Amino acid sequence: MGCIQSKPHDITNTPDKEEDEIQIQESQQNSNTVRKIVEDELENEHLEEEKQEAIDYPTKPLGVSVHWLNTGFIDEVEKYGKTVNSKIYEIEDLRGPNGLIRQKGENVVCPRDGRLGAAYVDCLQGDDNVGTANVMISYGWGNEIGDIVFTLNDHCRSNGIDPKRTYIWICCLCNNQHRVAEDNKSGKEVPFEEFEFSRIKLLESIILLP
Repeated sequence: MGCIQSKPHDITNTPDKEEDEIQIQESQQNSNTVRKIVEDELENEHLEEEKQEAIDYPTKPLGVSVHWLNTGFIDEVEKYGKTVNSKIYEIEDLRGPNGLIRQKGENVVCPRDGRLGAAYVDCLQGDDNVGTANVMISYGWGNEIGDIVFTLNDHCRSNGIDPKRTYIWICCLCNNQHRVAEDNKSGKEVPFEEFEFSRIKLLESIILLP
């Protein structure tokens, strides 16, 4: 007596499988929607942070710490072939090619105008090296580097303040010298109030060098 073979059921298009596929598609769509919402929120947060930084920056000029001037900056000066007896204009002549100061930020995007070429201070990292300026030093580009740094050391010692938390606003390092050089080359006169030192009222003290 022969066996009767039953025809296998075709389960490829059963109602249950179709329903599962629909649920999977809906789940993927929901997942993509959630991902898009999260990405949009993160992008909006990023834009808001950038806007806030742009708003905050004019009232919070950055300064270079006395600690960095004594260590990292002096090291850079010596590697550049100069010494503490060199004058500022000997490490950066705005009439010529980029010197030590402009070289520091020549491949860095400026956080204020979004263009290539940033101020020296914008290239520093770490609280021991850079922070919101609380002291300004008035000097000339003809002053020797050592005179500037040693004067700031004396300021910290005599006032009992931490060199790592004493942030100096000094124009050669805190103004964007790339833009200053561009303005000089084009003959543009930069109004006094456009410089960061127009905000000296925000600083705790001012040091004057002869």
